[in-house]
Parts: sequence; structure tokens; C-alpha cells
Amino acid sequence: MRSSFVAFNLCLIFSLIFSPNANANIQTKTIRYFGEARKNDLIVYTESHEVTYDKKNKLLKSKTIYKAPDGTILSELESDFSESHSLPTHTLKDFTSKRTYGIRYENNEGIMFHQNPEENEKTKSTPTQNDDELLVAAEGLHYYILENFEFVLSEQKIPIKFILPSVFDYFRFNLQVEKETPNEIVEFSVKIKSFWLKLFAPKMILRYNKAQKKLLYYKGLSNIRDKNGDRQVVEINYSYDN
Repeated sequence: MRSSFVAFNLCLIFSLIFSPNANANIQTKTIRYFGEARKNDLIVYTESHEVTYDKKNKLLKSKTIYKAPDGTILSELESDFSESHSLPTHTLKDFTSKRTYGIRYENNEGIMFHQNPEENEKTKSTPTQNDDELLVAAEGLHYYILENFEFVLSEQKIPIKFILPSVFDYFRFNLQVEKETPNEIVEFSVKIKSFWLKLFAPKMILRYNKAQKKLLYYKGLSNIRDKNGDRQVVEINYSYDN
């Protein structure tokens, strides 16, 4: 009789754990926004962003899909912010070149990886974090700004290392406040430090609505190459579902 009672309770416990409604109390919130990337006033691709927060408004993950004007999916970027907001775990799949690259964590260490078609994956450790420069990659800079808006405003200028796992390298930039308007639009710039590289890498401009903590506009180098496979400078305006 006792063994039947124990078995019944074990079954009940497992049914609660694995029930579809077991995690119903773990609520999440999803933010969706959309971007049109233009070059010479022509749309060259679009971005669809889906960002997930927990019930305490903690950033969890994001997914971004890049499409050509005809609807063809160009790339897909998935990020997980559990390890870091500025240097998230992420994977970018480029469906045009068939390349995959990103950053993951192994034993608390950041690992860059990339894989070309029909080749073995290559890896390299990310630079180590220090107090002088902020490590960022992929959409990490954007979400770092959102999570630390007032701090970034107060600092005025923040040195960063922008990591590019696609080439196993990084470049030094300064993130700085350019201006703040009376209607609470804040403009940041991201300028490369190297004098010589400034000739080839124009500064990035980001505009945010301070009250709503929303990205409104971006201008700068894109992570989506043009139809010839070359880097391109684009302007992106963003709109939000909620």
C-alpha cells in the first residue's frame, strides 16, 4: 500500500514538472521592431528583430532576420545574453556565402568561431575584458547602451573593442555622446581610433529615444554585404510593434 502511495506521488511530481503548464508562471515579454536599410535612398535589405525579456525586464535573447527586398532571407542572427549584454553568445548564419560565425562561452571564456562551406570550424579566444575598454560584438553595443543608458550619458566617451569573429580580430573605437535634443532624442557616435583606418571606416551614428529607450536610426557600415560581396554603408530607420 505504501509503495503504491509513493509511486502515485512520484508520478504526480513528474507530471507537474513536465506538464506544458509547469512553467506558466515564468512569464516573458517580447519586443518586435523592424528596420529598413537604405543606400542612395533605395532599400537594400530589411531587418526583423524579436527580443525576449523575463518578467523582471531582464534581457534574455534576441533573433534578427535580414531579408533582401524580394523577401529572400540573407542572414539570421541569434543571440543569448545570459553571459554578457555587450559580448553575447551569438551565431550569425550568412545564407549567401554559406558561412557561419559568432561567439560562444566555454569554461567562462569567450570563444570566437567561424566556419566556411565544406571546411572544419576554426576557433580563437576573445580578448580578455579589462577596466579600460568595453568588449562588444554583434548587437551587444546596442543592448549595452539600452541597459546602461544613464551611465553612457554621464561618461560622455567610452573606449571599446569591437570584436569581429568573422575575421578573428577586433578594432578599437570610442563610443561618445554627440548631442541630446529637447525632445529627448540622443545621438551617439562610434568612431574608430586608428587614424589610418578612419580613412576607410566612417563613423557610426545611432539615435535613440531616451524616454522610451528605443533605437530610432543607424548610419554606418553594415554586417550585410552588397550583391557584389563588398562592405556597404547604410542608413536604417526603425519602427516598433509595441
